[in-house]
Amino acid sequence: GRNKHIESICLYGTGEQCLRTEAFGEMTFLKLLRVSDVNFEGENFFLPKDLKILFLRVSKFKSLSSCNFENLITLELDVADGVSELLVKESASK
Repeated sequence: GRNKHIESICLYGTGEQCLRTEAFGEMTFLKLLRVSDVNFEGENFFLPKDLKILFLRVSKFKSLSSCNFENLITLELDVADGVSELLVKESASK
């Protein structure tokens, strides 16, 4: 499909949109994903294994436990309750 060549996605919502993440998991070239003010449906959060940078500003999500963060370099989480964390992991090759 056409979504196999997308490397970067920025989604900005109003807090009322609900998305499922299965399509993100199929985007094998996706390296950067920024999502702001969007809610996620479903039990699992799907991401491609080669994702490098993930920014999430959401009011709720169930879990990130189904995600493969093996190649992730930067993860920024900003959850509606005001908790914000920036986690940086350098790859072994650096």
